[in-house]
Amino acid sequence: MHRAQISTSNDDRHELDNEARLDVSSSQKEGIWLSTYPERRSTKTEKYLTWLRLLWPILLHAILTTMIVLFLLVYVNHRTFNISERRPTVKLHDGTLITWEFSALLQSDITTLLSVLISVLRLVTSCWLGPLCWRCAFILMEKYGLKPRQLRLLVSYGVPTAPLQGQVKEGKKIRWIMCFILVTTIPLQLAAPVINGSVTWITANHRPHHLLNQSIPVLHYNGDHEQWRLWTDNLGYRRQTGQTAASFDLLTWRWETEHSGLRRYLPGIQLQINNTLTNITLPYFSVRSIEWVSSPQNLMGEGKVNVEDFICSMINVTGELCRQPRYGPILIPDTPWSNQIMPNPLVVSKRQLVVEYVGSRYRYSSRPHGCLYVKEQNKIGPDHAIYVDPAEVCYQFAWVHYTAGISTCYDCLVSSHRTVRNSTFQSVNPDTLTETALRLAPEIVGLVESMMYMEKESVWSSPEDRIVGLLTRSYAASWMALTGALWNVQFNTTYSISAPASKALVDIRRIYMWLGLQFLATLSGVLFTFIQSRSATLVIFDTALTAFYLDTSAVYKADRYHEVPQIRQVELEEDRLWLKDQ
Repeated sequence: MHRAQISTSNDDRHELDNEARLDVSSSQKEGIWLSTYPERRSTKTEKYLTWLRLLWPILLHAILTTMIVLFLLVYVNHRTFNISERRPTVKLHDGTLITWEFSALLQSDITTLLSVLISVLRLVTSCWLGPLCWRCAFILMEKYGLKPRQLRLLVSYGVPTAPLQGQVKEGKKIRWIMCFILVTTIPLQLAAPVINGSVTWITANHRPHHLLNQSIPVLHYNGDHEQWRLWTDNLGYRRQTGQTAASFDLLTWRWETEHSGLRRYLPGIQLQINNTLTNITLPYFSVRSIEWVSSPQNLMGEGKVNVEDFICSMINVTGELCRQPRYGPILIPDTPWSNQIMPNPLVVSKRQLVVEYVGSRYRYSSRPHGCLYVKEQNKIGPDHAIYVDPAEVCYQFAWVHYTAGISTCYDCLVSSHRTVRNSTFQSVNPDTLTETALRLAPEIVGLVESMMYMEKESVWSSPEDRIVGLLTRSYAASWMALTGALWNVQFNTTYSISAPASKALVDIRRIYMWLGLQFLATLSGVLFTFIQSRSATLVIFDTALTAFYLDTSAVYKADRYHEVPQIRQVELEEDRLWLKDQ
């Protein structure tokens, strides 16, 4: 029977706790390890195998760490994954639901796989950190000795101790390295949240898949004289077109503040967002520059600068009622709307005056010109651009250099419900409806305002930004409404479908931070190997039964509550260990 006995007296306890050190003497080391590790000459291969047996957790830890980093950066980052089905369903233009032909992992699969890899990594890390405390304890007891409380803190909690006073410089250096080895292992246990929060999921779509046997009809006007005559001769038809244009303005942009005029609302389209049309015509409008006018009466003359009497007479496509300058910027036409002839396909690029109502003169106003503005300051131009007419109404005038026409969009994206857009620059092409859309555009601003949908227009960042945005929208909406009213042919365009997905974005900074924390495990292995190679203490491979192989008769365990010394022994009977009190 093998026996490990724990005994001491009550008088020796105080001395042992405060002054005694636990040492592993040469005779004890020989007695302990000769029975477990027979001493014989080792070959070079066996030495490598010995170190491999000791350091396999560190090597496996490095491999798993590399795998996780490559998994996130190479496979997961910027890749799309399915949301709820590995092969989701997609809706076609005619309402038919089909199964997406490409299969992909789910977002939950990625998070689960990442969690499994991290759990395995923590398990491997514990295979190194667990025995490390005992291994460090044996080296410290061999070289310097440890107090019982120091051994308890080291083995139970992995808390290192500073070098004792009176040690030589070389001894302190080795002990500081041992302390550093144990300290570096603490952050490893807190590194999991860093990598778990490194992946952000955003709404996305898979790459579009083109369908050759599916098409969508798109309306087009090619200059038919009969359709043009019917529209110009019918005032009610023109008013209906104006109302439709105002609706298209709201449906296409809502409350967005982008300047892009390369959008088109298609009432009959049933495609999901992020599908694409092969090719489609979009209205084109861009502003090159805006110049504020300080004295419009000198430029136009006192008669022509009168908004109510002169300018309103030019804006009469949908009737005689003139309210447009009261609501937003309008392009001042050169001629009134009467006896219109069939226009030619054109690209209009010109410099034209814009006018907008901003308020009325108020005798107690402290602002320049005495105007009391009805708009926020970020919608008002500079003071020198304000003009007060004889009726004491305040306006602002500006020169706008713009280009208007149409553009062909290829692989045009469905950006929102029934709306397609193109954000890249496209060449401008002539169109029959360019001039007519410019004439109808001034009346759209007032109609949109009358629908009471513009309460959020204060989001414009500057008066110039607001003028460009409203002019762009009014022209595009007018062109779309005119095309819908005058169309006489249909062109079929094919389209591509795309399944909804989630796109993973990996935070590179978090990956590097986590990688740096994991490097501490490798660093602890390198430093421990350096210390172990200089130590006479044999390598401990299995630390589970380390305490049972020691002669610990000088150490006792006192009763926690009554402080009564207890003598306990562990006996090996057949193949089991039994704890018994003496």
